Amino acid sequence: MSFFKLCFAVVILSLLPLAGAQAHLVVFEDDVRNISFSYPDTWRRVSIQKPDELIRIVAPGSAASCALKARDDHRFAVYPARYNGPLQRQNFAGGFWADYVGIYDNPAVQMINNVGMGRGFGSFALAAYTTPGPVNEARSSAMLVSTYQNEVTILDCSTRTEEYRSYHPVFMSIAKSVNHRQTSYDWIYGYYRNFTLDEPLVINNGSIKKRPIGAQHILY
Repeated sequence: MSFFKLCFAVVILSLLPLAGAQAHLVVFEDDVRNISFSYPDTWRRVSIQKPDELIRIVAPGSAASCALKARDDHRFAVYPARYNGPLQRQNFAGGFWADYVGIYDNPAVQMINNVGMGRGFGSFALAAYTTPGPVNEARSSAMLVSTYQNEVTILDCSTRTEEYRSYHPVFMSIAKSVNHRQTSYDWIYGYYRNFTLDEPLVINNGSIKKRPIGAQHILY
């Protein structure tokens, strides 16, 4: 999580000259997926481009854009929540991002960090690629993925490679705002103590006492 602290510091420093200005944000909430995030009110919402997109926004007078996506994923529902971290590192790291940007021309994943987004475990990646088609635009992208409650959330923010540096702070600010609404206890998949190590008990007429050594049944 130290990576996000660093990015947040960059955002704060970038806003210091504008301390006298009033910032306005637009908050987006999806009541079906229980996901929300915020973005500058100068950005505008446009039509989604893929079935898994919840919202797509674009910056004014620029090629910069962000898309928030969500996909169902029940592969890890049987695992206790304490394994969320290892599962993320195994399934949502280098191989995941290589496949994700593999649909573009000349894809290159430049950096990966194991960080979270919202309430989920996930990873962050920086990538560069060329868009296919007649335009063949070189773009750079900041991308995050997280898993929470049988759902994969992806935030993909990109712009032309030559202007990426100027948009990195706002991309990180948008990423920091992503949140999953808590709809159930975080340890829903099991975080149990090892009750098999407890001392034997006898429950009889409302009283509880240790079960005698050699007793074969619990009495109720």
